[in-house]
Amino acid sequence: MANTNQVKTAATATRKDPKPRSMRANAIGGHVIDKRDDRAYKWANPNDESFGLVFCLADGWNKVNAKIDKERGRLGRVADNGEDVIWKGQVLVWMDKEEFDSRDAERGEFVERHEMAKQRPGGIDAIVGPDGELATNM
Repeated sequence: MANTNQVKTAATATRKDPKPRSMRANAIGGHVIDKRDDRAYKWANPNDESFGLVFCLADGWNKVNAKIDKERGRLGRVADNGEDVIWKGQVLVWMDKEEFDSRDAERGEFVERHEMAKQRPGGIDAIVGPDGELATNM
């Protein structure tokens, strides 16, 4: 008996990416308890030199101070310095919720424009095919 299952090759496979999601989906993680309604939270990696804690602080985020603020990680702990709230090596930071929502909306608009540009002939980078015409993504 012949095997009738067809295997898609790289040439015939169709890539189906998920729709972009708001950064909010990943920003509030690690089960923060005793959250304030006027703050947005996320966990920042102190060892990430590109987009970690230092980047977050420069970008307007503030560290939750265990001596002043009531927020905690459900499974986290307070750092040895008595101030930082830590979960899995990440430091809990916060930003004013209105500011966060404003930035989130701007990023969403950018992602939508980016997704539309990917659909145009030549894509975002205006790639030209061997015939000199803008390439299409089949």
